[in-house]
Amino acid sequence: MKPVLLFDLPHEVIQVIINLLPRDILLELFHFNNNWVSSYAFLAYYGKISIQDQLPHRLQTIPVGETVSPFESRADEYAVFGNRSSLVNFLDSYPTFTPTEICFDNLDDLIAMHQTHDELLRKVKRIRICEETYVGEHNQHWFKMKQVQSYPYNISSQQYKNDTVLCQCDDLDFQTGIQHLEIPYAKVIDPIRFFAKLENLRSFSSNEFLNYKTECLPKSLNYVSILSSSVLHLQKYDFELPSQVTHLQVRSFLPLHTYLNMTPSDSLTQIEFKGGKFKDMGYFRFPEHLSTLTFRDCEIDSFLDFNTNNNFTCLSKLHISGYFGKLAYYSFFNTNLPQSLTDLCFRNYKRTSERGATNDSIVYRYPESFTEFGLFKLNESFKLPKSLRRLYLKCPGVIIEPGWNIPESLKSLELLDFTGTFKLPDLVIVQDYKIGHIKLEFT
Repeated sequence: MKPVLLFDLPHEVIQVIINLLPRDILLELFHFNNNWVSSYAFLAYYGKISIQDQLPHRLQTIPVGETVSPFESRADEYAVFGNRSSLVNFLDSYPTFTPTEICFDNLDDLIAMHQTHDELLRKVKRIRICEETYVGEHNQHWFKMKQVQSYPYNISSQQYKNDTVLCQCDDLDFQTGIQHLEIPYAKVIDPIRFFAKLENLRSFSSNEFLNYKTECLPKSLNYVSILSSSVLHLQKYDFELPSQVTHLQVRSFLPLHTYLNMTPSDSLTQIEFKGGKFKDMGYFRFPEHLSTLTFRDCEIDSFLDFNTNNNFTCLSKLHISGYFGKLAYYSFFNTNLPQSLTDLCFRNYKRTSERGATNDSIVYRYPESFTEFGLFKLNESFKLPKSLRRLYLKCPGVIIEPGWNIPESLKSLELLDFTGTFKLPDLVIVQDYKIGHIKLEFT
């Protein structure tokens, strides 16, 4: 049987395959003359374009495997242009090319290109507005927001992260086809009328969200982002979100001491806390069917009571990142993790020198868990779920002792910033495992 070569496949299949290549490889293929694959590489590299004019290169470098919200853009997915003129020069150099998506970081660039490249913008599959900040008169900005709603383009996502404090959005008449809308500080006086026009809205970020009645919200809505200040003044809050909402993000910049009961929202499958500060895990009661739980860039003192109020029977993905001290190490590595876990990630960004003196109270309280130099000892007491497929641990100030084992189900293993020496056979008999990806970094 004759082998099937890449260029024998249908064009759309080839494009899908080329799209999976790293961006540095795509760039090399594009600049390699007389290469039949260069046209596919060009489309893959420049398919998504971002103008980073106001705040250059603010696209986020999100770690592999992290859940990305609808309001985030991965830096490795976009060709970034530093200003509108450089993008215009590029587009004029390739007059037959139409990008799949263009992301604007300010309204002025979109308004200007409406005057000069209207025909091209009509062909772009998706246009995004992602405004981190705005410098200028508030009234002028409001009129610009209203102006772009009349454009005959598919502006699928609009984000106005800061300059909506005094904004009443009822009269803006957002495009009916909009799918993602972020207006954290804006006011909506008549929610029934406002949401009735947004039949395709899938993601909504607003600090006023908890004030809206369920019957006002579009049936298409499945992702909600709120600020923790909405419940900060309460001792307890029962989340009861619409049944169609499956993803919740809680953003926070202050310590949260409110007991959050999320069990009434039994349709939630993914919950993310971003930037919060928590004393321990006893403040949360999660829905029974939760499959993904993320604490991103948080400060957590202790993981005590992680299982006290919760029975995690469906949790398959647990990602934790932020700034943690020695008590957090002790409590996390002595927690009975859900046996349903297949993906576990723990990233500590706090340097060893910031984690407290070697003679602090935690070391004295748990001498069997720390060395004389204050390093935490990871050993057989930390038992991993037997079904775990991916393990990522970034733990400065931790040493691995012989006796700690990883499950045979593991397919990806990354152990970063550990202290001391280490030999893989201490953990596994390599020939008995089928790990496709291993990365080890010890200091």
